[in-house]
Amino acid sequence: TQDDEVAETVYRDRKRQLPLELTVELTEETFNATVMASDSIVLFYAGWQAVSMAFLQSYIDVAIKLKGTPSMLLTRVNCADWSDVCTQQNVIAFPVVKMYKEGENPVSYAGMLGSEDLLKFIQLNRISYPVNIASTQEAEEYLNGELYQDLISYSSVSVLGLFSPTMTTAKEDFNEAGNYLKGYVITGIYSKEDVLIL
Repeated sequence: TQDDEVAETVYRDRKRQLPLELTVELTEETFNATVMASDSIVLFYAGWQAVSMAFLQSYIDVAIKLKGTPSMLLTRVNCADWSDVCTQQNVIAFPVVKMYKEGENPVSYAGMLGSEDLLKFIQLNRISYPVNIASTQEAEEYLNGELYQDLISYSSVSVLGLFSPTMTTAKEDFNEAGNYLKGYVITGIYSKEDVLIL
């Protein structure tokens, strides 16, 4: 039934012009320079594939919602035209969305192929995870939903890891989990001597 829905969407929107100018089209010549220069969201798609074309509409919807927001640069690569770029980025299926941030490995979006879930993923990735909490007061604000209030509407789950400074292995494991959950769950970490107060 998913194929029927995709086919229906593509057929219904076949004559609709998408405002593609809201995203930057990347090529073999511009890909590396662009993703190195700014935090970027890249949609890898195939112009001949129905699912890609249906998701391109959702991607453009997200670009419309983020218009004027300096959060991330929304870009796209048509793998039908630039297969070498897609191969270099380990893209073997379409569509794929990856987030590129300076000094970090790209993060692949694994959610539903709709605009709301993609928007949540992008908004929750505006900050690095897990968030380092600096004081017990900040930890209380985090637990009460007062810290990062603008992100609370995008995630119903936030996790705060509380560790004594000597728990290095546990902190490393929590950091790894926070990186894995990035874009889906808000995670914070507090590791000070006074951790038992919380």
